[in-house]
Amino acid sequence: MKAFVDRERFATGSVAIQELSERPSQTEGGRAYLEARRLDQLITRELMRFRDEVDGPLHERLAAASDDAVRLNLQQPEVSGREEEMLLNGAYLVSDRPWFEAELRELAGEHFDSGVELELTGPWPPYNFVPAELGAA
Repeated sequence: MKAFVDRERFATGSVAIQELSERPSQTEGGRAYLEARRLDQLITRELMRFRDEVDGPLHERLAAASDDAVRLNLQQPEVSGREEEMLLNGAYLVSDRPWFEAELRELAGEHFDSGVELELTGPWPPYNFVPAELGAA
């Protein structure tokens, strides 16, 4: 399961970002460029804060609906094939797929307005859950 955030949808939900986003259109030349850079930096900081705030609870709720859970490294857009920023990359060992999918749908609804999209793939072989000592040959 992967969680992504759409930068534009995320930005529309923040009052501070909206206020700052109006400034470049009200200025000209170099000042407009600097205001646009400030806006981009603010969005990046807010996205990082949001990721830190959301990825733990997302993973915990999905882990509670699974038999085992592993966080995986976040992927860059070149690897994920998505333009959006990845918030969470996790593998979940699931024996009750309907319960897991229901939890996933509920989480997707709760976070939709923040620009979050949850992507479920699989089922995959459970190689993420093989003990390290068995995996080394």
